[in-house]
Amino acid sequence: MRQYKEIIPPPPQQHYGALDGLRGISAFTVAFIYHYVSFNPAVYPFSKILYWPYHFGWTLIDLFYVLSGFIFFEKYRQPVAERNLSFKKYCILRFSRLYPLHWLTLLITALFVLFRGISGLPQFPINGDSKYSVPLFLLNIPLIQYGWVYSAHKSFNGNSWTLSIEIMMYLIFFALVFCSRSYKRTVIGSAALVCIGVLLGVIKQIGFNFPILGVCQGMIGFFAGCITAGVYDYCGKNRKLSRVVTSICICLILLSLFLSFAPKYISIFSALLAYSSMGYWVVVYSFLLFPALVFVILQIKFMTRLFSIKPLRYLGQISYSIYLIHFPAALATVTTCDFFNIKIDYSKNIAFFAYMALILFLSHLSHFKFEMPLQAWIRKKAALRGSRNI
Repeated sequence: MRQYKEIIPPPPQQHYGALDGLRGISAFTVAFIYHYVSFNPAVYPFSKILYWPYHFGWTLIDLFYVLSGFIFFEKYRQPVAERNLSFKKYCILRFSRLYPLHWLTLLITALFVLFRGISGLPQFPINGDSKYSVPLFLLNIPLIQYGWVYSAHKSFNGNSWTLSIEIMMYLIFFALVFCSRSYKRTVIGSAALVCIGVLLGVIKQIGFNFPILGVCQGMIGFFAGCITAGVYDYCGKNRKLSRVVTSICICLILLSLFLSFAPKYISIFSALLAYSSMGYWVVVYSFLLFPALVFVILQIKFMTRLFSIKPLRYLGQISYSIYLIHFPAALATVTTCDFFNIKIDYSKNIAFFAYMALILFLSHLSHFKFEMPLQAWIRKKAALRGSRNI
């Protein structure tokens, strides 16, 4: 019986550079534009040009999940299915990638939250209720503050709740691949998990409030990304089929953009897409727009080259640092200004660009001087050499 790797060859590695670029754009939009609300400016810089990122930039969190699912399917499916990657090594790989910077930013955020409390300064806008600080801090340490035993969207480092969902998806993905083993069963299992995610979302919207219901967003996006990777691999051996699927994906992108607004006016689309019960982003963005966008970017050479240009790939390379550092940096900036009574007009374009430059500088230092060296050291100690980019 032929093996999967002989039937469907993996896509060329250079294509992942385009996904780095896409991830970089997403991190840039979330950190520098959508979360600029942290400064509470009277007028948002470039508000007309950047209207969509300011108001809907949060939807790009779902794109992160889709990208994670795609990359995990490509990098980990075969090693796990063929028993070449143990659960222990899998966990060490993910631990070394996520936790060091998470712990650093968590500690910095906690210190500034404590300082604000001691100094009598008001709570920072994105933080959770201060009376939950101690238990939430303990839950933040292992990244189980959202969707596990509690659901705290914005506690301490306001963005790390998404990592809590990611950790759960990593564990579910390993279990799925380990048990299913075959390519076909993994794709079918991913589709089943997307359906479970939709079901959890519907139950949550009805009014039930169990912590596990909060993972619906990540489950739909992550395993939609896995399905996208499976379809992409399958199309790699059939150029005609690839063209057909690419055309369908382009239509889905256009349809998704239309449906982002249409349900407000056309009730039939609301019913068909469960718009009113699920929330407009879950089906339209996580299951239609973002998977289709990923597929098109990887299939159309012009799009691949466009998203693979060095500035975008660089942003993608340091995107994890950008994502985790921008909140503590904003907190530190506001706290310093509040304590010393320094007035900054965050409506000014110069303040916007200064904040952007600060985050890029700190993220560069974090990635190359902290993240990568510590990641390499942890993997070396665990005898996992040659896994720098995993």
